[in-house]
Amino acid sequence: MKLNYMIVAAALSLCITLSISAQKFDVIKKGRIQLHLIKPLKLLNKINKPQKDYSTFDTTDFQDSSTKVWSILIPTLSCRKKSFDFIYNKLKKQIEDHGLSDKVEILYLMDDGEISIGFKRNALLQQSAALYISYVDDDDDVAEDYVPMIYEKLLRHPDCVSLMGIKTIDGQNPKLFIHSIKYKKWFHIDNIYYRTPNHLNPIRRAIAHHFLFPEISQAEDSNWSMQIAHSDLIKTEEVVDKPYYFYLCSTHKERPKKHKKKTQFKATTKSV
Repeated sequence: MKLNYMIVAAALSLCITLSISAQKFDVIKKGRIQLHLIKPLKLLNKINKPQKDYSTFDTTDFQDSSTKVWSILIPTLSCRKKSFDFIYNKLKKQIEDHGLSDKVEILYLMDDGEISIGFKRNALLQQSAALYISYVDDDDDVAEDYVPMIYEKLLRHPDCVSLMGIKTIDGQNPKLFIHSIKYKKWFHIDNIYYRTPNHLNPIRRAIAHHFLFPEISQAEDSNWSMQIAHSDLIKTEEVVDKPYYFYLCSTHKERPKKHKKKTQFKATTKSV
């Protein structure tokens, strides 16, 4: 069913409710906390805790010690623990080395494949109360100066930060990709992929949380990206002119089990 993007663009998602079967989950890991859940509704209640509204902000928000500037969100699987540990520890070290522990956080949601990537992306987005969010996939890599470089861009208060990266398949055939508000659709020319801003771009959370990922595990990112592009809510952008994200495709990637539980987010909206 096609979404009315004009309505979505003029609406603010205030709360999310969940309908799901009462069958038992095994284990879901969020952040450093391991949650043994009988009903995933308990997780949603945790996620939907009262949050400060960052629809508008000024420089005092960055100086407030209680304010997180940036949440890095990672949906992951227990079968990818090795690759997850690599990227998590790399990001954590950059945060700590640059004294940003009170400003930048990493949130992750791990399961054994019972729920879709779209569900996990939505859950992590709702968990964040930071000014900005971006996702890092559990089997990708980032530049050695990823955290300090992006943080410096965020201090200038853009709606998003452009993204330049390199995609490889099994370490071969590198191709450049660029995500920017300069582009209104996805296309490629001369082996360069051009995209609208998507989940990998740092984006103001007050904009990002207007939109839900579809509850699927493939192409959920392109759907979300085009919702944002059609909304025309992103007006300003800080540009990074060097590759800082590395999309590591593999033909031997660990695959999750099929989802055993059907979940559904329903959003109520209010005019912006």
